[in-house]
Amino acid sequence: MKIRVPRRDWRTYTAAAAATVAVASAAVTATVATPALSTFSAAGSAARPGCATYDTSGLAGFNIDTCMTGGTGDAGFPDIYVNTARQLGVRESCKIDIEVWDDANHKLADTPADCGLGLHHGDVVTVSTNTRIHTFARVWFDGSAYGTGDSPIVNIQPPVANRAGKDGTWGSWCPAWESTRPTCDQTGAFQNDQPNDYGLTKADPALLADALANAETGKKVLAVLPKAIEFFNHYLDGTGSDLNFDSTQPYKASSDLRISVDNTVAALVTSANNAKATTFDSGYQRFEFDKIHDTEWAAAMGGCFYRVAGSLQSDGTWSVRFQLTSYYQFRDGTNFTVPLTSITVYGTKMRYLEKVGKARNFREVGAGTLTYTNTGDPTWTPAAPAGGA
Repeated sequence: MKIRVPRRDWRTYTAAAAATVAVASAAVTATVATPALSTFSAAGSAARPGCATYDTSGLAGFNIDTCMTGGTGDAGFPDIYVNTARQLGVRESCKIDIEVWDDANHKLADTPADCGLGLHHGDVVTVSTNTRIHTFARVWFDGSAYGTGDSPIVNIQPPVANRAGKDGTWGSWCPAWESTRPTCDQTGAFQNDQPNDYGLTKADPALLADALANAETGKKVLAVLPKAIEFFNHYLDGTGSDLNFDSTQPYKASSDLRISVDNTVAALVTSANNAKATTFDSGYQRFEFDKIHDTEWAAAMGGCFYRVAGSLQSDGTWSVRFQLTSYYQFRDGTNFTVPLTSITVYGTKMRYLEKVGKARNFREVGAGTLTYTNTGDPTWTPAAPAGGA
């Protein structure tokens, strides 16, 4: 069965909404004949990975990239880039259908878009069996259709879902509807790189000096937050290597994270006990550290993913592998402002350091073990405040 997930939904996907996001697409998997079109002609190799570039022969003025990316798991992500577009006359109309097709000539998705310049997302398509898919753009200009050529083909190979994790397939538990399109493996779930990274070979002296000064400001601010400054300095050392840490540290430091993890484990233990199962696996769950209550870990990780995989022990307790992972990077327009101050570390300035090779994004890899009772209660609890009741 093929499933279509509207792009507007995966941008706001949460675990609680999981049951309502996916829409069975039996209706759209029927064979659809492609009508005769005035087609675009190939314009040479596309500059963007996963894309093919086409100029129109029947409709002057349009140059479009058709793109398909697969990532890890069962999802394909269709996009188009309108590089140039014909100017509309007063009475003319224009729209673009972003279509996804498989090798058997089945249309799996059809997303309307306007003809404005830049990036346009199509609906995400997920499949349950190995499927070769590609993107096709159909331009409707003043009532007539003009088709691009196909994007490069992507072979989607969904892993076999298994909550217990016995077969070692992790991709099914990647939160594929995140707007940042994370990828998952046995190490963790990680947001993808922002585009146009590491692209500059020669730095602008003024921009570089400004970015370095902002980095020094960041160091001074984060110096009182041990994990935040450790992670920030690793970004600035430019190696890009994984940074490993003990995931039980933020579990013990953040009551919000602890409550979320404990509630997840309790529900899974109950389900396992009812099914007489000896293992469970949550898959990767989205979590966001609070900037006020968890300032240190918010500055160190921000948004992240956790996963708990439990195994029943001979003494009746549950040993739970606890992963906490994220991708450390800065984003244009997303800044870190220190609570209760006006001090800001600017995302655009930090990305400039990355682009010129003075910094490097990296994977934050947290792992540790937690223990729970046979009823799903944690064996570690925070100490009572001094002088408490």
